[in-house]
Amino acid sequence: MSTKERLESSVYILTSIDIRRKEYRDPSVFSSVERQIVDRELEELAAEWAQNPHVPLGMNIRRR
Repeated sequence: MSTKERLESSVYILTSIDIRRKEYRDPSVFSSVERQIVDRELEELAAEWAQNPHVPLGMNIRRR
């Protein structure tokens, strides 16, 4: 899965989580899933930054 596809999928899932939270009026619904998605994306960004730390952060993100 490309970075773009993965991020699109993550946005879809996070949007679905937000809808469920509003329906149930419970901000903790699916919080562990949300945390896993956010952690994974941050790890990906950190890995890309580590590969090329001298490039400004916005320029550092490569497309797959």
